[in-house]
Amino acid sequence: MLEMKRINGVDYYNTLAKSEYYASAEKGEPPGVWGEGARLIGIQEISIDNATLKAVMTGHKPNGEKLAQNAGKENFRVGMDLTFSAPKSVSIVWANADPQLRNEISQAHAQAIEAAMAYMTPKIEARRGHNGTTKETPKALIYGVFEHCNSRANDPTLHSHCVVSNTCVRQDGTTGAIDQRGLFEHKLAAGTIYRAHLANAMQRLGFGIEPDPHNEGIFQVAGVPKDLEKHFSKRAEHIKKVARETGQTSAESRNIIARDTRDKKGEVNRLELFTRWQAESQAQGFDMAQVKATQTTKTPMPTVADLIEKLTEQNSCFELKHVEQLAATFQQFDPSLNREQLQKQILEHPDCIKKVAYKTTQNGVEAVPVFTSKRLEDLEKNAIQSATNRQHETIHQLAPAAVAQVVADFEKAQGFTLFADQRQAVEHITTQSGGVALVRGLAGTGKTTALRPVVDAYKQAGFQVLGTTTTAKAVAVLEKETGMASHTTARLLIDLDKKKTVLNSKTVIILDEAGMVDSRQFARLQQHADKAGAKLVLIGDERQLQSVAAGGIFWALQQHGQIKTADLTTITRQQDGDERKASLLFYQGKADEALKIYEGKGAIVSHANRLNAIENLARDYAQSSSPSKVAICATNADAQALNDAIRDELKLKGEISPTGAEFDNADGSTLEMCKGDRILFKKNNDILGVKNNEVGKVLEVQAHKNGGLMLTIETEEGQKTIDTNDYNHFKHAHAITTHASQGSTYKNSFYLYSSGADLHQSYVALTRHKDSTKMYCTQYDKEDMAQGMAVAHIKQTTLDLKNPETAPEIAPEIAPKVAPTLGQNMTRGNSSSLTASTVSKGQQPAGVQMPEIPQHTGQMGQPIGPKIGPQTQHTGTAQGHANGAAKALQMGLEIGQKAMAEAHASQAESQAQAHAQNQQAHAWAQQKTKTNQEIEM
Repeated sequence: MLEMKRINGVDYYNTLAKSEYYASAEKGEPPGVWGEGARLIGIQEISIDNATLKAVMTGHKPNGEKLAQNAGKENFRVGMDLTFSAPKSVSIVWANADPQLRNEISQAHAQAIEAAMAYMTPKIEARRGHNGTTKETPKALIYGVFEHCNSRANDPTLHSHCVVSNTCVRQDGTTGAIDQRGLFEHKLAAGTIYRAHLANAMQRLGFGIEPDPHNEGIFQVAGVPKDLEKHFSKRAEHIKKVARETGQTSAESRNIIARDTRDKKGEVNRLELFTRWQAESQAQGFDMAQVKATQTTKTPMPTVADLIEKLTEQNSCFELKHVEQLAATFQQFDPSLNREQLQKQILEHPDCIKKVAYKTTQNGVEAVPVFTSKRLEDLEKNAIQSATNRQHETIHQLAPAAVAQVVADFEKAQGFTLFADQRQAVEHITTQSGGVALVRGLAGTGKTTALRPVVDAYKQAGFQVLGTTTTAKAVAVLEKETGMASHTTARLLIDLDKKKTVLNSKTVIILDEAGMVDSRQFARLQQHADKAGAKLVLIGDERQLQSVAAGGIFWALQQHGQIKTADLTTITRQQDGDERKASLLFYQGKADEALKIYEGKGAIVSHANRLNAIENLARDYAQSSSPSKVAICATNADAQALNDAIRDELKLKGEISPTGAEFDNADGSTLEMCKGDRILFKKNNDILGVKNNEVGKVLEVQAHKNGGLMLTIETEEGQKTIDTNDYNHFKHAHAITTHASQGSTYKNSFYLYSSGADLHQSYVALTRHKDSTKMYCTQYDKEDMAQGMAVAHIKQTTLDLKNPETAPEIAPEIAPKVAPTLGQNMTRGNSSSLTASTVSKGQQPAGVQMPEIPQHTGQMGQPIGPKIGPQTQHTGTAQGHANGAAKALQMGLEIGQKAMAEAHASQAESQAQAHAQNQQAHAWAQQKTKTNQEIEM
């Protein structure tokens, strides 16, 4: 594991330098050791002393000479703290080893760090000249490494702090500042290289190595009991608990909690710690000989072609660092594997093709080299071509008069009339030619309502109509509101493959939430439909959440295919006219204007810190008498913190019982259930009749004689009695993530803003309500939230990439860098406009004209908003991004096709979690995908 944090100031650093983090030999920790760069600036000693360390980290040589021009000035950046941590199983073996073996493991750990630093050195840019405009590869980084043995709870945790100066030695022997961004950009690959070297060393020392089933891409020492790992992870669990209670769920906040909550009493030296750890391990049944004797099975090596497919599982393109990370992942389990040779085999394979993408940087727009899979490119090209080829089919066309009668009957039965855009969407699907139909609808425009007459019309004409969408919860809603048999897309594909479901030319498949469907999944469904002659209807909104896997195919069909699209633009969900306007503004990327509307209503509340925001939200939620309410947040960690706070408030009010009972949940946590709790089912179970993300209310909690609990839960389908020994996949549901909220409507919502939320997160979170919504943030967050909410990260396809031979060169004075971060997706624009209405049912459409959306053209991380103005200096803000795009546009360059700037939110748990980016192509990823499909089925 590799964590990074900036050392932002000299005063902060001086505090750390005097603490146990670094030079703490008086407690038995070994002294710090200088890296190679220190020798090149005149430091002859191997061990680190505080005076020399302070000099280097303030930008000076030991003799007082400056290492950088701005050393000692206010704007001088001190450096970085890179913390390399061995897997817990290695720490346990190290703690129980005899002195010789322990020293060998420490040496292996240190050498693995050196390998990681050697990897990162050429990835970083050294700066020279005015404002550091001239950049070059450094000869050596200047850093010191401090080995520590324990966690804050004095559990065995072998880790080292690699304190990196913000200066380096350049190729000509002079010194200067570095660009720290290179460290962050290559963090995941460097961490994997560290683990690969450590794993190989452990194998040479006689230990078996195997994949950790709970941490994809990370090795563990075979034979180390999981119970012992849990026993020696007390501190981590305590930090998580305090983080939830205080609302400090970010990685940086957890570091602060770790420092501030350590018990200072009873500190012991290394010798005493080793003695204690060995006694505790023996009590838990640890046997070193048995661990060494544990047999392991060699991890199978996929073909190179399959590795390329793995690299494009979640994104349509990848860069060199992802190949390096993938090769190092497999090297963990096979010391004989030549990492460089595997990288070369991947990059030179016929299925790996070179492309060019574009990235907006502080210098403007850069063309950058990327790679993609020929299989994926062919698949996406074929999907677009096939859909286009079927546009002249007439077998699914219904008579306009028959459809009009169905609509009239529907309106009479429902007691309201469809809006003009809904009627046009119905006619577009049923009376127009084409084997593929697209409907694009803003949030809250009645997409599902418009589908009911479509289903009725086709059924009356003798067609079989099947519904499909991404989640079991959404399937239940789709089936209930449209009357058509529906399945998750994963289940439907399995049934089609096994011929349990058979299509023909009289079949119509309606794919809801199409913006969340990836290219490969769509292609499989399309192939079945094409073969049978069935019609595909895709309905969705690309500005909401995007697909997890590679390819935003719904938007690609609109952008690259010659397929007509109907638009649903009349917003009806929000009852208040101003809030309907705000929803439209969020859609347009005009977050600043939308936020002003909510601020004018007193619906944005800022707080001194995040804990205050969570506490205030919890109180407001508990005091609300609404029968339909929800708290929405970005991540699972935030949801857990909110649920804990809300449940405390509800206990005080007596709405849930003050005491409950606990059980072991499937995710490894201990979960309390109280009478009155709202819960989420997190796994489908046909026997129990429950669906993933279905909500229930706990009516009774009884302790089970065999352990676990017997729960009586009320759902929409009735009461269910569940034994947690048989089913234990739950979460509390007062607060849910934005992903879990998409597709749902509530009377009232309470939104906990997270720093970094983009257009898609905010657009979804702030359009779930009918009556009211309220947003809670910190005072610091409030300053920049509008800029972040204007930025879109749309899922690109291979069709958005350019061939190196024909790609226009952007800003030729900027040397192309290694490609943009995997997962940093493209945004696109279109000069076309839509007529959007924001009215309640019973009113005539207001006909609000959407302003023209700028022609963003395949650039990464581009905000959506007003037309781009004159070029000004980039400031890192939304306007700065827009100015970068303007530079390219003013050069008359065409980087991709014009399209409406649409997008979905980043993965799961967001980029701040880095979790999504770390889920790269690994040997066991295929099994994980299969498991996820089974959950959704």
